[in-house]
Amino acid sequence: AIYREVGDEVRMQNELKVRLEHEEKLRRDAMAANDAKTDFLSRMSHDIRTPLNGIIGLTYLTREIPDLPDAARNNLNKIDISSKFLLSLVNDILDMSKAESGRIELHPEPYPVEEFNSYLDAVIRPLCAEKNQKFILEEQVTSDLVPLADKSRINQVLFNLLSNAVKYTPEGGTITYRITGRAAGEGRVTIDHEIKDTGIGMSDKFQAMMFDPFAQENRDDSSTHRGSGLGLAIVKKLVDLMGGTIEVHSTIGKGTTILLHLCFAVVSGESLAAEHAERR
Repeated sequence: AIYREVGDEVRMQNELKVRLEHEEKLRRDAMAANDAKTDFLSRMSHDIRTPLNGIIGLTYLTREIPDLPDAARNNLNKIDISSKFLLSLVNDILDMSKAESGRIELHPEPYPVEEFNSYLDAVIRPLCAEKNQKFILEEQVTSDLVPLADKSRINQVLFNLLSNAVKYTPEGGTITYRITGRAAGEGRVTIDHEIKDTGIGMSDKFQAMMFDPFAQENRDDSSTHRGSGLGLAIVKKLVDLMGGTIEVHSTIGKGTTILLHLCFAVVSGESLAAEHAERR
């Protein structure tokens, strides 16, 4: 009986070892497949972007030709819109593949609030104007605390959030954007962003999965406005990379409020101004 019990134990240990080895092989195979997928998406995104940039550039140059027929100019405008939309999808795929493989790097530099406001004036306000929406900007920040942030990634996060607010808010609606900055001690500043719209809102079911890749609400948007479903997933990964947090509160038919909390190292506005003066 003792020999039988010892044999059973040895057999169970061998079976467990085989099972663990099999599971480890499956894990390695899955990781290899995921790495291959990420590498493929990255390479294809780069390869597709090159001719797309050529199409966009040549479209712009052709539109500058004098006395171009109206029909041709109208067609070029449509080509330009479609090309830039396709480029945005490709960029989303490229960013997502970088995020999944941990290859996104942040490059902090001084980002004064005046420069960020110029970005809003150039990019976000025109989007609202196209839909006759009211854009309200409320800021409680001090220009003496200049955050050190990756400008392009900050702009990418805020563009995704604000353009979604514009997209899903009917004409004549309101987008309210509040920015509050507070000194956090030890040469740091916390910046809270609140984006509130009077749009169509989101279901509880979608809110539970909205930061998952390819997640999209079941809406009647046309395919040209549907997007890749990667924008919010990229936003979440960038916010996590920055050490921040993001919350969403939304009700169908009553709009959406997004709360974004970020913390940055800072330089003083006075020292930054002195540095610029020396360069001149």
